[in-house]
Amino acid sequence: MRAGEASQRGYGALPLEYRNHGESGDAYTTLGIDESQDVCAGAQFIEMLSPGREKIFWGVSLGGSTALLGAARCRAVGAVVSGSAFLSFEEIVSHHVGLIFRLPEFPVATLLIFLTRMRMGFELEDGDVERAVAALPEVPVLFIAGSEDRRMPPDRAQRLYEASANPLSEVLIIEGAGHGRAFSQAPKLYLDTVFRFLSAAFPSAGLKP
Repeated sequence: MRAGEASQRGYGALPLEYRNHGESGDAYTTLGIDESQDVCAGAQFIEMLSPGREKIFWGVSLGGSTALLGAARCRAVGAVVSGSAFLSFEEIVSHHVGLIFRLPEFPVATLLIFLTRMRMGFELEDGDVERAVAALPEVPVLFIAGSEDRRMPPDRAQRLYEASANPLSEVLIIEGAGHGRAFSQAPKLYLDTVFRFLSAAFPSAGLKP
């Protein structure tokens, strides 16, 4: 519905299924690190079809964090809408080990993070979403969270917002919304905020997202 609404308002939309999601092929999930390459590939595809067109990355949960990592990785975006994002690969693994499995961060999460990093061959800073946001002062970001989200609590959105140096960046907390449920909880507020934000990010009448 969000893609349909964007299309009705004159924005093009390219729905993207990350590796190991939907009908994409099997692959290891790296919580946004390798998936950010998929975002960049999508941006390259749009650039091939419509050179010079402004691009918006819009995602929720893993998609919200991957959009931010992708924005820092390929530098091909004019604005980001990021919902229910986490702070980093390290933080989300540690948080979920305690939240879902009721296991201690040390040694369980610590060992899991170490083994995954060694097997997949990445550095922890590759999955540092907060660091990616800080490296994007030229990109405005709308951070969205639900007040009742236990998986990615709203203080994460506030912290990511504080990491952004762009004056157009905003944070929206939807009261009563759980994880990834901000849109379904308050669709009008959600969409009104998103498209007002995008209008501010692309103020020129000759600039068509």
